[in-house]
Amino acid sequence: MRVERRLGVADAEAALAEASDQLARGTPGAEDFYAAALARFLALGGGDLDARLEATSEDLGLSAAVLAQPVETL
Repeated sequence: MRVERRLGVADAEAALAEASDQLARGTPGAEDFYAAALARFLALGGGDLDARLEATSEDLGLSAAVLAQPVETL
C-alpha cells in the first residue's frame, strides 16, 4: 500500500476525478459533489502531498526511491 492510499488521498483523488467528469458531463448536482470532493482532497493534504513527502524523506536522509515503495516493505 502506498502512502497516498494509507492517508486517504488516493480515494479522495479518485472522487475528485469522478466529480470532474460529472461536471464535464453536466450532471445535476455535480457542482456540490465537486466542491465536497475538492474540500476533502485538500483537507487530507492532497494538494501538496508529493512535495511534503519528498521534503520529509530528504530530511530523514532517505532516498527518493523509498517513496515509490509499498508501505508494507518499509
